[in-house]
Amino acid sequence: MRWWWNAIALMITTRIAAQPAYGLGPDTIRYDERTTAHQTVQVGDRTATMELQVAARLATILQRNARAWFEELKVTRTDSVEGEYSPWTAPVLRQLFTFAFTPDGRVTIRQTPEVPEYLLGVYDVSLQLEDFFITLPRQPLAVGVTWMDTLIINRRVSPTRRYQSSGTRRYLVERDTVANGVPAVLLRMTGAARIEATDSREAATIRVGMEAQETGLAIVAKDGSRLLIREREGNMTGTMLMSFDGQELTATTQGEYRSTMRLVTP
Repeated sequence: MRWWWNAIALMITTRIAAQPAYGLGPDTIRYDERTTAHQTVQVGDRTATMELQVAARLATILQRNARAWFEELKVTRTDSVEGEYSPWTAPVLRQLFTFAFTPDGRVTIRQTPEVPEYLLGVYDVSLQLEDFFITLPRQPLAVGVTWMDTLIINRRVSPTRRYQSSGTRRYLVERDTVANGVPAVLLRMTGAARIEATDSREAATIRVGMEAQETGLAIVAKDGSRLLIREREGNMTGTMLMSFDGQELTATTQGEYRSTMRLVTP
């Protein structure tokens, strides 16, 4: 009967080897990310517009107890009221994110950099890793494989600000490809989320509720060991309720964004 046990062991070993997994280890890997977002806020017959541009290089060491940090970060906001503004980002450079990371790509945030209030009002870098990596399926990354996951965020990002979102993401392995000489697969992604944010201070409170829709693609090493490229674009619509000095003002808001991140090859 020894052959029977050998056959079972072989099948188990083959199954484990075929399951995609991120490569964990001590090496530092780096991603360049570029994001552009546009937002319009309408209050009565008045309209304000804003454009945000973000250019970043993020370094990370993927282990079960993982960490990451910004090596470079430039943020520029241009709005129809105040013009162009590029806040100083040096206080968050090389400040650690720490997080639990599983081989299938799930992130549990433990610590984020302390973000100055002037930067937080333009771009909240503390949310950088919440939806940075994609999750991997239990089966091999073969053409036609589909899977889905959920992403729930509920965090107080500052003493006055809370951010909550709940959404689903769906993935499809569309085809095999090669990226930077690495055998890989191209994934198509769709997602939807409900976002709520609150900022309360003294006599003023701002509440934002938005619905978001997103599409995109990702290129992942065939064995799942590296996320090589991720591109996405989406749109958001919702309302903004502003309460101050016993008065309330409601605005409608809509926006769209595009983002690209790429692994920096040595």
